[in-house]
Amino acid sequence: MAIICPYCFESVAPSARCSQCGETLPSQLKLSNLMFSIVGSTESGKSHYIAILIEQMKRQAARFGWSFHAANDETINLYERRFKRPLYESLATIDKTQTGDREARRPLIYTLCFFNGSQEQRATLVFYDAAGERFNSQDEINRATRYLYNSAGVIFLVDPLQMSEARNLFLKRFPGEEKALPERPVDNAKVGNIFTRLINALQGRQLQGKIPVPIAITLSKIDALRFLLTDEAPVFLPPFHRGGLSLADFRRNSDYFGNLLSVIDGDREIVANARRFERVGYFGVSALGQNPQKTGRLQFKPRPIRPLDPMLWLLWQNGLIDGK
Repeated sequence: MAIICPYCFESVAPSARCSQCGETLPSQLKLSNLMFSIVGSTESGKSHYIAILIEQMKRQAARFGWSFHAANDETINLYERRFKRPLYESLATIDKTQTGDREARRPLIYTLCFFNGSQEQRATLVFYDAAGERFNSQDEINRATRYLYNSAGVIFLVDPLQMSEARNLFLKRFPGEEKALPERPVDNAKVGNIFTRLINALQGRQLQGKIPVPIAITLSKIDALRFLLTDEAPVFLPPFHRGGLSLADFRRNSDYFGNLLSVIDGDREIVANARRFERVGYFGVSALGQNPQKTGRLQFKPRPIRPLDPMLWLLWQNGLIDGK
């Protein structure tokens, strides 16, 4: 049985080292190897989302009946140094991932275990914190993100205030507050253009039919849209997931954010192109639950809003958890 090396993305025989790149392979890869890609533009909040998602996977283990732990020492050390310490100890934002950052290309590898009586089911989850600039051209996305071809699911993060109509609505509500908005992306970094490149990369050599990889289109930094949302918006209600994915909760939120996205995406590119996928879910999350200060300091420890929802849906799509 061949496995996919999480370092060079070649299909290799299970062994202690990859026969192609020579990297040491965690023994867990022999059991199951699911790669999940988190894709988004610069400033979409990928690093913060990865940090919070992993922390919540650990903290919510009892609720879902799984165990979740790092597959090797490199993952332990990389996560502690690069993600957890800044947010939870220093109360500081994570530095923006740079294109030439070699450490950012190292995968975070975790083992997810489920117990059904005496039966144990395992999956190895592999995450990458790719710099947003890697998605600014088709050549770059094809060359530098080969893991997309092997993804079991994609979380596509969208900063809502980088979208044209969301910006217009913000300025109507808060006239003269342009400085509070993120910089307007250049053409090649616009969310719609990045989404098109992602589709092209996932389509690969498949010339006909819809893309089978499930995609969770996720509005990040949802707290920045509080001016558009009421307190009764489903994202602000307690999640109803217990021991699996609540299908009613998922549908309620997916319908809500699919409709919201069609309103704030002035170019209508994402919702229209999402039809290229067989399986699509729409989500809203906030990794930090706050707007960091200009100095990069947090006012308090992260208070995430719904960070697990996209991943729970992808785990369900891959048959790892039940939908109830």
